Parts: sequence; structure tokens; C-alpha cells
Amino acid sequence: MKALPLILIAGWGHTGEAMLRLKEALDGHPMDGHPIQVTSTGELWQTQSSGALPRAPGLSRYALGLRDLLATFGGRVGVIGWSMGGIVALETAREYPGLLQRLVIISGTARFRAGNDALPGVSTSILRARSEERRVGKECRSRRS
Repeated sequence: MKALPLILIAGWGHTGEAMLRLKEALDGHPMDGHPIQVTSTGELWQTQSSGALPRAPGLSRYALGLRDLLATFGGRVGVIGWSMGGIVALETAREYPGLLQRLVIISGTARFRAGNDALPGVSTSILRARSEERRVGKECRSRRS
């Protein structure tokens, strides 16, 4: 039986390096021999969709990036997503179930943004600051081009 490839997806605001310790732990596992690829939601966002697969209406750019990455393996892939990486994996699995064989979600919050009545999630002020950082970074990159 062919080894199941694994994709590890780090959460929003983190690079793939956040998943390297998990990758190292899995490399020494008895099921060793499976290829493991580490990525992040940031890398998935930057992926330009090939358009080889039909796009589901309302699918996020993150999920499109993951869909295209999964397609390079020809389906039959295991995905481990942490935080927003798990949310993106769920979104992709919902629209393209044939591309995933296994899915593990680590700390995928039920609510991404914390509200006045609930603590789980990221505070609104942090989300606004991250959004501003992305906007400014994008403007700087476009000026350099």
C-alpha cells in the first residue's frame, strides 16, 4: 500500500516553521515513509490558482490554494491543520471531499473572532492590527515592483 502523503498547515500569522516540530515527530513514527509537506495559510493565500479544477462559489483564496496543493498529489492526502489552517482544511474538504482522505484539526476555534460575550477566538483589536500590517506590506511590495 502506498504511503499517504501528509500536508501540515500552520495557522494565520504563522509560517510553516510552526509545524516543524510536529513534522519531526511524525518523521520518526512507525508509519514513516510518507511524504510530509509543511505550509501555512499565508503561503496558501499567495498561491495563484491554476484554474485546473472548477471553483466553488464563495470559496476563500486560502481554500483555493489548498485545493490546488492537494490536486498536485492526485487526491488521497492526509491534512493536519492547526488553528486557521484547520478551518481552511474544513472549507476545502467541504467543497472537494475527493481530494482528502484524512483530516485532523488542531485547535480550530468554533469562533475565530472573540466577541463581547465569548472569550474563544482572537480579539478584534489584534485582527485589525494584523489586517493593517497586511495592507501596508502589500502596498510596500507593489511600490517596489
